[in-house]
Amino acid sequence: MKTISKNIKFLRQKMGWRQREVAELLKISIPAYSKILCLEVSEERRS
Repeated sequence: MKTISKNIKFLRQKMGWRQREVAELLKISIPAYSKILCLEVSEERRS
C-alpha cells in the first residue's frame, strides 16, 4: 500500500491536481482517499 499511495501522491503533484480531483478520478470518496494517504503515514511510523 505504501508504494501505491506514494505513486498516487507523486502523480497528483506532478499533474497539479487537488486531492478532490484524484478522488473523483478514482471514483472514491475524499475520506477514502485520505485514508489511503494515512495508511502511508502509519506504515512509515511502524518502520
